[in-house]
Amino acid sequence: MALIVGINEMEQATTVLNDNGIDKKIVNRGIHKRVYFKDTEDNVIELYTQSMEEDYFMRLSQGTLKYI
Repeated sequence: MALIVGINEMEQATTVLNDNGIDKKIVNRGIHKRVYFKDTEDNVIELYTQSMEEDYFMRLSQGTLKYI
């Protein structure tokens, strides 16, 4: 599951994860962040501050998209 979170709210979300002892991975890209963690059923949850559409077009313009 992926959820967009406002830039200002990301710090609060990260604090909630920290306060509850939830392991997470944080990826910073400029002013934008992505935070990954697992729920109680081991599903990966992603919180991000940049819309996926914006991210896609940015990566496309930079030539950094990876095709599988």
